[in-house]
Amino acid sequence: MKFNLAEIMRRAWEIKRDPRHVYSFGTCLKLAWAEAKGGKRYGVNVELVRAQVTAYIVKLMRNIRDEHDVHKLEALRAALLAPIDRHGVAVLDGKTAGLVRYAVQHA
Repeated sequence: MKFNLAEIMRRAWEIKRDPRHVYSFGTCLKLAWAEAKGGKRYGVNVELVRAQVTAYIVKLMRNIRDEHDVHKLEALRAALLAPIDRHGVAVLDGKTAGLVRYAVQHA
């Protein structure tokens, strides 16, 4: 499968120039490549929500009921260990990003 590199670079610069986001250019490239490949990825500022996610993990560990809770626990741990850029942003898939947002709301 061939990709249009100029289009990917153009999209990365569009993401970089968007005033709503504070991403490094490497993160912008990761997001642009994911769009080009047909996947959807999200930038999540893990450094800002690390305390809330950790509190939710502790709360979840106290009352694990089934395999679904174990899966949530593993996904949240992976989100905390995901590589981040200099702004504290990690590129995550949709399910993990949604789970991080849920953990922040219910911590």
